[in-house]
Amino acid sequence: MAVVDPQGKPLAYVNVGVLGQSLGGSTNEEGILMFKNLCKDSYSFQFSRIGWEAYEVTFLIEKDTSIQIVLRESGIMLDKITVLGDGDKLGKNTIKEILDLEALRSTMGFGLAESLKQLPGVQTLNTGASISKPIIQGLHSNRVLILQNGVRQEGQQWGSEHAPEIDPFLSTKIQVIKGAGSIRYGGDALGGIILVEPPALRREKGLDGELHLQGMSNGKLGILSGQLNGNHSFGNLPVSGRIQGTLKNGGNLHTPDYFMNNTGVREENFSWMLGTEKNNLNSTFFYSRYFSILGILKDAHIGNLTDLTIAIERGRPLADGIFSREIGRPQQQILHEFFQWKNIIDLQKDGHLEINLSRQFNRRKEFDAHRNFGTLPSSLENPNILFEITTYRGEVDLEHNWNTNFHGHVGLALMQQVNTTDRGSLIPDYSQWTGGVYYTLKYKKPTSLWEFEGGIRYDMNRLRIDDLNPKLQDFKQNHFQGLSGTLSSVFHFSNAGFLVLQTGSSWRTPHVSELFSEGVHHGSASYEKGNPYLIPERAFNNSIHFEWKEGKFKIQSTAYYNWINQYIFLSPQKEAVLTIRGAFPAFNYSQTNVSIAGLDGNMTYSLNNHWDFTFQAAMVKGRNITDNDYLIYMPTNKVQLFTTYYLNAKENATHSFIRTQLTHVAKQGRVPADFDYALPPEGYFRLDIEFLTHIKNKFLPDIELGIALNNATNTRYREYLNRFRYFIQEPGRNLVIRLRIPFGHS
Repeated sequence: MAVVDPQGKPLAYVNVGVLGQSLGGSTNEEGILMFKNLCKDSYSFQFSRIGWEAYEVTFLIEKDTSIQIVLRESGIMLDKITVLGDGDKLGKNTIKEILDLEALRSTMGFGLAESLKQLPGVQTLNTGASISKPIIQGLHSNRVLILQNGVRQEGQQWGSEHAPEIDPFLSTKIQVIKGAGSIRYGGDALGGIILVEPPALRREKGLDGELHLQGMSNGKLGILSGQLNGNHSFGNLPVSGRIQGTLKNGGNLHTPDYFMNNTGVREENFSWMLGTEKNNLNSTFFYSRYFSILGILKDAHIGNLTDLTIAIERGRPLADGIFSREIGRPQQQILHEFFQWKNIIDLQKDGHLEINLSRQFNRRKEFDAHRNFGTLPSSLENPNILFEITTYRGEVDLEHNWNTNFHGHVGLALMQQVNTTDRGSLIPDYSQWTGGVYYTLKYKKPTSLWEFEGGIRYDMNRLRIDDLNPKLQDFKQNHFQGLSGTLSSVFHFSNAGFLVLQTGSSWRTPHVSELFSEGVHHGSASYEKGNPYLIPERAFNNSIHFEWKEGKFKIQSTAYYNWINQYIFLSPQKEAVLTIRGAFPAFNYSQTNVSIAGLDGNMTYSLNNHWDFTFQAAMVKGRNITDNDYLIYMPTNKVQLFTTYYLNAKENATHSFIRTQLTHVAKQGRVPADFDYALPPEGYFRLDIEFLTHIKNKFLPDIELGIALNNATNTRYREYLNRFRYFIQEPGRNLVIRLRIPFGHS
């Protein structure tokens, strides 16, 4: 067989293995590797080389055969969203779930977290109906790292109502890798890492792009998104580029019984990317700008303690409300800018060197619904709270290839960050400096059924409080440091499946919000108080993952047990707090020792080329070890049944299908007694229906049309992990119509 790059140039030193067989080797200088005396059978070949995307393919060998394989570089050819690492480059040593492109496109309009929620073991923490963030293995916020184009997202992600400032239309695939399976990007990813990558830049001369149009009945939401890709050579210098943008506009959402007052949304997002490749250097520039205005449920902001108690007991607004696109107070306005310069130097058979420089700026404005005197101003010029955070990062990673069997990473990451609270006093001004060094090593012999990988990382964090508040003078300097490590092994069961064993330890420093918060958090409609005596968390993570595919069956399952010392959480207080801005539920940051165990997975049965059935389930159990009680705010048990009928053969790239999704979420019974403002809501069933087809004509050969009916039966229900479940139900029936129109010119 011959292995080449997209231009047909032979690739030497590509590792080729046959899964389940004692066969394998590396390509020579001409990119050739010969296999002799193969029996008539199906063989699964695996191709890998440092700096290039791994590839796996199965062939039926019945006679002497010549095969050509095309590999793509992992530098400029970026085409995935990943949770916890570089996707395919991590191999099977990490525990991962992949959301295919069809599933991603069907949920892009709902946000990144809602897209991820389709995968087993991933749920969401919600604030109302329009703000959500991902939960992986029961952990969220600062314990789940989000990376954009390989760089950590640095915003105000500590808040429960601070959703990721990322446009899902930037992406073409999502991969979720659970647990602390990789330490390259940080030792504080106790739950996982989400890496968001733009799609591949165009490599051939010409132009192409696509246009997305979406409309939703609930909230009368409209979305317009598009991108244009091009490639042109300036002399001997090839340059690829992309521009992309998204507009979103929606009004008040509706439950089965009433409107949610002031729940509109606006988004204006833009990004561009330029890349070039010359000799062994691959260089890219990337910029993105995310801007959103989010209305916060007006009925969650109550004037006094008596009315707050009555509102929670009533569980719904006083009036049914009306539809409106106007976004008044309370509201959030969020701006996030990201600029990156990435360079990859190909060291040929020795590996490659990656240098990453980036700057991020995040501005968050929060507007209150009450004031201590007079009437509220009609304009939105002066927010009640204004956060600004600027982050500079520099990262160097050397991916090296010792020999055919050993591959590793060694790297350095530095960060400098400044946060100012220009208005309000929820958190103080601070400056932060972090540094980390790491080393990972992977052993994989092409003829072996085993793979092994290990890594170690050292991080330090220096936090300086710049606020003049006299209460904080004793805590102005905070220094933290610690080690993280991980070990994993993979055993392949011939071609049918594999087993992953993973263990590791990681740590996380307390965030400024957990240490020093004090005041009303307008977005979550709560009063939060920090604890300056908190110390770092230390987690011990253990996971087992199993995958098996044979005939018409495919099954995968993950079991995990995580022990976390000094786990930091928001603890509800027995009494609400009355402030000059109203009455709010009160929460204090506390620490305890906890265990979090769970099981998630799915099983698919393909009856034939037209029918697929998938059963998916996730269970999480959290224990407060210190108090010998349940841990509050853990995800509820969930099971789902997907039934898909393909109108034409599903192997057809332009297939059409009808899919039903029946979801059952159980009532959360594992909660501390008398430890919340309202009992956990009842369990529920929800039905979603989706139809997808492709429309062809001579001008636009593949228009994708999708129609979905979410919550088709208009079920009344509440989510336990929605901070506004005290006041409202979840949204009712929603008809979604979407179009994807690709175009191109060479």
